[in-house]
Amino acid sequence: MKKKLTSLIMVTSFLFLMFFGLAPATADDPGPDCDIIVSSGEAIQDAIDVAAEGDVICVELGTYEEDLIIEKGLELVGLKDTDDDANRPIIEGLATVPGDQFPLAAPNIDIRADNVSIHGFIIKSPGVTADEYSSGIVLTGRNIQIYDNLFFVATGDVSQAIQTWRQNNAPEGLRDISGLRIFKNRFTHLEPAIGLGAYEGIFINPQSEVIDLSEPDSAVRIEKNKFSGALIRAITTQRSGTVIQKNRMTTDWVAPAALSSFPRGIQLSKAGSAPPLPDAASTHHQVLKNRINDGGDTEFSVGILMRDFVTDCTIEKNAVIGASNNGIELGSSDSNRVKKNFITFSGNDGLLVNGDGNLLIKNFIKESGRYGLHLDASSENNFAIKNKIKKSGDKDIFDAGTGNIFEKNRCAISDPEGLCR
Repeated sequence: MKKKLTSLIMVTSFLFLMFFGLAPATADDPGPDCDIIVSSGEAIQDAIDVAAEGDVICVELGTYEEDLIIEKGLELVGLKDTDDDANRPIIEGLATVPGDQFPLAAPNIDIRADNVSIHGFIIKSPGVTADEYSSGIVLTGRNIQIYDNLFFVATGDVSQAIQTWRQNNAPEGLRDISGLRIFKNRFTHLEPAIGLGAYEGIFINPQSEVIDLSEPDSAVRIEKNKFSGALIRAITTQRSGTVIQKNRMTTDWVAPAALSSFPRGIQLSKAGSAPPLPDAASTHHQVLKNRINDGGDTEFSVGILMRDFVTDCTIEKNAVIGASNNGIELGSSDSNRVKKNFITFSGNDGLLVNGDGNLLIKNFIKESGRYGLHLDASSENNFAIKNKIKKSGDKDIFDAGTGNIFEKNRCAISDPEGLCR
C-alpha cells in the first residue's frame, strides 16, 4: 500500500506516460485524487482500516479475494484499463450462507457508514454449493453510492447482488438509507449456474427510521442499471420513496413449477409486519421508463408487480414486453397511478388490477393472451381513461369489480358491455 505521491512526482510521471502514449489506468476520479493506492497482492481491507474519513482509496488491476467491512465514509475506486472497460480490479467475496439459514446475511461487502461510494470494479460472488447462497453487498447509511460496476452473482439457493439491512438489524444510528443511489451497474450470473440456478439483483428492505417523504433527499434511487442472465427478480423495494428509473432487464432463468410466478422484473411490496412497523404500507414509489422485455432466453412471469398495501405510487412510461403471465399487476393496493405504459405480448393479462381507486390512464396494451385490461372481482372505484387496447385473446377490457369507471377507452374487440367508447 502506497501513500499519495508528491504533486511533482505525479505530474512528471503523468507527462512522461502521456508523451510515450501510455496513458495510466483511470477511474471516474483520476489517479492524482487518490489518498491511498492498493496494488495487486495487497489487501483492500488494510487500506480501509488506515484510511481517514473522506479518503479516496484507488485499487489497481488484480483480483482481491476478501470480504470487506466499511465503517467510515470513503470512496473506493477501481482503476480500470482505459482500452478495455471490462478489465477492472476484481473484488471476489468469501463468505457464504447455508440455504436453510435464510434470510441470514453474511456480507461480502458490509457497508455501515454514511457517504460511502464504490465504483469501477468487477464484484464477484464467492463460489457456492447448490444449498448455499451469497449475500453480496449489504448496506446501511445515508448518501451511499454504488455505480459503474460489473456484478457477477452466484446462483445456488438464490444469491444476492445488493441488499439493505432490514429495520433494526442495522446498527443503531445508521437505520436511515436516504440518499442511496445505485446506478449504471451491470448484473449477470456467475457461471456455472447451480442449485436453483437464479440470482436476485437489488433488494431494498424497509427501514425503521421515519422517512420524511416531503424531503427530496430522502429518496432511494435505482437508475440506469442493466440486468441479464439467470435472474429471478431484478429490483424489489419495501422501503417507501424509491425511484426506479430507466433500468433494463432480461432473464434466461426457467422457473420450476413451484416458482411459476417467477421470475419478476420489478416488485413493490409493503414494509412488512415486523416491529416497529406493524402492517405498514409502502408508499410514494416512482417506477419510470424501465424496459422489461423478452430479449433473454425466457420471459418474466410478471413484468411489474405491485403487491398488497402499496399506495400513492406512479408507474409510468414503462415498456413491458412478453411477460408469460401479466404485464403489470396491482394487488390489493389503492390510489396508485398507472400511466402511459406500453404493454405487449402478455401471456395472460396486460394490466390486472385488484385494488381500489387507482387511475389507469393512456396505457397502450396489445396482444394479451386473455384480457388487455382486467379489473378483478375485488376491485372497486378504479378509473380507466383513454387507454388503447387491441388484439386481446378474449376481451380487451373485462370488468368483474364494483363501481369501476371507464371513459374514452379505445378497443378493437366487440364491446357489448360498453366499456370502450
